[in-house]
Amino acid sequence: MDLKKLKLEKGMYTEAEKKGVSFSEILENLDPSENYEIKDAFQRQLIAHDIKTSGKNVNFVQDFFKTADSAVLFPEFINRNLLIGLNKGKMEATIDDVVSTTTSAESTVVKSVYADMDNTDVDYKRVAEGSAFPRVFLKTKDKDITLSKIGLKFEATYEATRLSKINVLANIVQLMGFKLGRKIVSEALMTLLNGDGNSNPAGNVSAATAGSIVFADLLDLEMAFTNFENEIIIGNRNTIKKILLIPEFRDPLIGAEFLTKGTYTTPFGNTLKMNPDLPDGKLLAFNRKAGVEMLELRSMSLVETDKLIDKQMELSVFSKTVGFSKIFSDSAFVLNF
Repeated sequence: MDLKKLKLEKGMYTEAEKKGVSFSEILENLDPSENYEIKDAFQRQLIAHDIKTSGKNVNFVQDFFKTADSAVLFPEFINRNLLIGLNKGKMEATIDDVVSTTTSAESTVVKSVYADMDNTDVDYKRVAEGSAFPRVFLKTKDKDITLSKIGLKFEATYEATRLSKINVLANIVQLMGFKLGRKIVSEALMTLLNGDGNSNPAGNVSAATAGSIVFADLLDLEMAFTNFENEIIIGNRNTIKKILLIPEFRDPLIGAEFLTKGTYTTPFGNTLKMNPDLPDGKLLAFNRKAGVEMLELRSMSLVETDKLIDKQMELSVFSKTVGFSKIFSDSAFVLNF
């Protein structure tokens, strides 16, 4: 079946924003994929407008602006590549590694809830007829969660952008997405470590000897968890290096995990990851499912669509407005050494 060249307009991004969907979903509604072998409505429009984003005959960025219609595709192209980079990383912690759940927010100040474990008997019990069951209290937090914008400014001359090959720009934008994702991860980790302003920092475990980590310290960190199981351990590069020099981490099975998947594990089966913004002397461990909720301002785009369509990419900011709420106060512990 021949591809349909849709009439594309700036206003489609505004429509997508109002509906809480992506630009690609708007295209999908206008031209359903069930009629085609290519199951991506955005990719079909790239082909229909003769824009090649990969291969030997890849186009220049300026080819997006051959017509007013094809220019409308450019912001979605940038947004998609940012999203690809946003969650890249094998050795580095990613958003998927640290965020338990994501919730859309309508404003930059959000009232959040938590389960009160301190004043609750959370164990299941057999009770006599007419007796009360143990209760879990769901409460609103004393302090609201404030969302902040995390972003990167793109600085380049129009001439440099225009004359770039599309695939080269895609790689650059993916790297920017990676950098943006790293900062979002850092914010999430700081919430796990220090709390979200509601007196809920990570529990403390102290190493036997200041300045060093031995296997017994990691065992103490593992055993600190009672209501949850530890799933992931994160430290900065210096900290992870110290851990990997521990004799128990030279086990061939642990080395095989790195050689085959590019990831580290611990003798306890936890994932071991890095983040450059965690301070020296701290190793953070937590349960992913009970750790932090990411609250993000409702938007399906990381880019300023109008500027990109109007050939003002050199003035653009790629950003995401987020905040973090700690779900359970005892879902994270930190080893201080």
